[in-house]
Amino acid sequence: MMKTLIRTLFALAAISLLLTFTAAAQAPNTIMYQGRLTDSDGEPITTQVSVTFAIYAAPTGGTALHEQTDNITPDGNGIFTVELGPVDATDFDGSARFLGLKVGSDAEMEPRQLLTSAPYSVSTSNIPDNSVTAAKIADAAVTTPKIATGAVTTNHIANNTVSSSDIANGTITGSDIAANTIAGSNIANGTVQDIDIDDEPGIGQSYVSNSESLTSTVQVIDSIVLDCPSSGYVVVHASAYFTIFHTQGGGAHAPRAYLSQTRASMDNENFILWEVPTNYPSGTSHNPFQMVGVFSVSAGTEIFYLNGDVYVSGSYQSSSSDRIGRPHMLATFYPTSYQTAKSGVATDDKTLEPATPAER
Repeated sequence: MMKTLIRTLFALAAISLLLTFTAAAQAPNTIMYQGRLTDSDGEPITTQVSVTFAIYAAPTGGTALHEQTDNITPDGNGIFTVELGPVDATDFDGSARFLGLKVGSDAEMEPRQLLTSAPYSVSTSNIPDNSVTAAKIADAAVTTPKIATGAVTTNHIANNTVSSSDIANGTITGSDIAANTIAGSNIANGTVQDIDIDDEPGIGQSYVSNSESLTSTVQVIDSIVLDCPSSGYVVVHASAYFTIFHTQGGGAHAPRAYLSQTRASMDNENFILWEVPTNYPSGTSHNPFQMVGVFSVSAGTEIFYLNGDVYVSGSYQSSSSDRIGRPHMLATFYPTSYQTAKSGVATDDKTLEPATPAER
């Protein structure tokens, strides 16, 4: 009697079946199943009965994707409603799904019923384009793992919606910034410090308060160390004074000074000489001097030297009393040369012309 009753139920339910899918903004996802239960004479069944519902991917065989058992109590007309689920949204991928039912300990009824399209609203592939708006998405419901890589471009971001607090430290590099997109008006006053600027000019200095005796052998008078952040140029300024103790008629004096990147060496492009003839009056004499040298450098530590000696040859005398006193060095790093200068002399019309060998 029960089996006949359930088969009759399915025959009638196939006519009066109503399936709706609850696809709320939040879980659970459920399917509403409604049917009418009658006996073999077509009279409504109003007593409680146990029914098992199962959803399959095939019309026969296979393992149920979802299964549940409910005690159903139809109304006076034999109509009942049951909520199936929650179901896994990934089980509704657009493929056909079938519903199987059985009552109590009876076997599952045949054939299984093909579910209509309503349940497939759980699948994103069945949502019409542009039907989901921002108003339909709960706050904080969309997280980073739900956004495909590269799916969000600048066109999707409203102006002025991203502030510095939204950007993780260190995530923006030079390659992320388009050329010429940052102007001075985009940078707040006082926000850029020396440490924020790559390859900025830098300066170092050295001063010695005493004096060094000179001999015919080149020696170091002073030096300065500069850490260069990149390749570029270093302009070295040096100032000091020569001191000689001269005896008239005893021979000429010629103390010399050099700027060099090599310790205790001559540099014929960066040197100065004070020549005192033999007939110069006897006594102690001082002669201040200044020098400037430009050196090409690579990134790293660079050392610059003020070297000195006395020229000894023929009538030139060597005196241990010749000295260089109070040397002061100043070195300035520049990351690049900003222009190429043309050597020349000024004329009356203020133009530059190449210098002749005699003028040099």
